[in-house]
Amino acid sequence: MARKPRLYASSGFYHVILRGNNKQNLFNDNRDRTFFLEKLKKYSQELDIDVHAYCLMSNHVHILIGNASKNMSLLVQKIANSYVFYFNRKYDRCGHLFQGRFKSEPILDDVYFKVVYRYILQNCEKGGLGSIEKYKWNSFAAMNNPGNDEFVEVN
Repeated sequence: MARKPRLYASSGFYHVILRGNNKQNLFNDNRDRTFFLEKLKKYSQELDIDVHAYCLMSNHVHILIGNASKNMSLLVQKIANSYVFYFNRKYDRCGHLFQGRFKSEPILDDVYFKVVYRYILQNCEKGGLGSIEKYKWNSFAAMNNPGNDEFVEVN
């Protein structure tokens, strides 16, 4: 059965989800998380894509992006390829790290944007990783301290 074509939104906003293959961890330590965020920052700036929110969980990642209709797939491809190369080399492994094709949900209006934004930030609490305010691997700090995550769009 052929996969469904990716849906694109005229708004340019998307909720992007990357999952570990077979529910495996994507991050084994803080250096892994830092590397992933460095690539998210680098490639989002390079492709002029706005990052509005993110949350790194153990076996998946949520990212809310904007201005991305033309380059969303390229952004995810660049992040995923560089991260898999790094991860496989670091842990002396080979093969797939991510589960199939990344998931993207188009965001068509302001109400749904706010729902997705809250969902992404609250994901760490729902997953038992800590409170939104204290969890280091989400974009919550950027809301209250602009400049902390200089690549996160807070307007």
